Amino acid sequence: QFSEVLLRISWSAVWNKRLLIEQLTLKQLQLTVHLNESGNIRVLGLPAPQQTNPIADSKSNSLLEGWQVGLQQFNLQNMSLTMETPQQSWPLVVDSLQVSNVLSWQPSQQAQFAMQLRYQQTQWQLDGQGQPFADARSFKGQLQLADLDLALGAALVPKPLSRLAGQGHLKLDWSVKQQPDNIELDWNGRASVTDLQLQKDDLSFANQRISWTGQGYLDFNVAHSQLSDLAIAGQLEGHQLQLTSSRVQQPLLSLEHFVFGVDLPGLNQLRVSELALTQLQLNAVTDQMVPLWVAKSIKVDQVQLSESSHLDIGTLLGQHWQIAIHMNAQQQPQQWLAWLDAVNPRTTALNDEAVDESESQPISPQQTAVKDAPFRLKINAFELQDSVVDLEFVQYQPSLQKQLQIKSFTFGPIDTQQPN
Repeated sequence: QFSEVLLRISWSAVWNKRLLIEQLTLKQLQLTVHLNESGNIRVLGLPAPQQTNPIADSKSNSLLEGWQVGLQQFNLQNMSLTMETPQQSWPLVVDSLQVSNVLSWQPSQQAQFAMQLRYQQTQWQLDGQGQPFADARSFKGQLQLADLDLALGAALVPKPLSRLAGQGHLKLDWSVKQQPDNIELDWNGRASVTDLQLQKDDLSFANQRISWTGQGYLDFNVAHSQLSDLAIAGQLEGHQLQLTSSRVQQPLLSLEHFVFGVDLPGLNQLRVSELALTQLQLNAVTDQMVPLWVAKSIKVDQVQLSESSHLDIGTLLGQHWQIAIHMNAQQQPQQWLAWLDAVNPRTTALNDEAVDESESQPISPQQTAVKDAPFRLKINAFELQDSVVDLEFVQYQPSLQKQLQIKSFTFGPIDTQQPN
């Protein structure tokens, strides 16, 4: 149902075999779309067409042959659209939808579009322009999203994760070009999440604010239905990160600030630049605050990961570290081993099934070569400055305690495939 509809057609254009809608306005339209478990759609109580009649289509095409269509102005206001599924109802509100200058006889004409919609507190805004009737279709515009409740995507979260929460925000400039055999997508902008919370088993992850600023390019080959090229470059930055366990009161890990640049120049390489961590702290698995490692600063100038299992690290610089190593009677760093055990993901039957399923899939010779390639780690240099290492050996009575003060320590390069 709707409260108002206005339709104005240009009758003079009919003489030129043009169906031109000069204005179409709909206000307060209410529409419900039902989707059943079989994937069938019903609108206004009627099923969506499943099959076409070739004879009727040929007659329709012959009647419309030589005709051109156009829409000068379309305006939709305050539309309520409800998507009904057996599991959930999705009430959408389209505050406004405007389309103008869509003329098939002027393929170079730029058509404009703008839309604002809401789902609960989430607000979407999309606007732009394009050439829908050009030989090479192209569109460009801006997408904005505010106050997206990440809990709405709980159904899409992998099963090992039991909790997803936070607020998402996005502002993106984009452009799409469609060729006969491929589709190209360019984008640049900023995406951020505030108060991010994740939980897996007894581990919880929280991040006060994390943001991504950058650009990307995607090329999809339509003829072969595959991704031809992908390039992404930008910077990821986060504030106030914590990893906690339900077994202890103190956080296992805390990080005040991190930032690093990401460069994905192609499908098979990943480069990280300007990696910087500030005020990193690892605590023992106890209810008391027992720091195992406090690092005021960690910087890496370059990290590169290739498809052939090669990890290349440039210069790793650590400043003002405090490391505590407590060796038990078996001469093992028990507190560090307990920390690793606490943060190590547990193997589940679901993971085993996923592994079995992946192993049953056919593997190409290229994938086999990559899988069988030995892992290679290269570090150009490691530098540690103004740091302290506290050692304790309990096999002695009384226990032996030593403190190692490091003014400056440097070693490298390191290559696991060239030990000499």
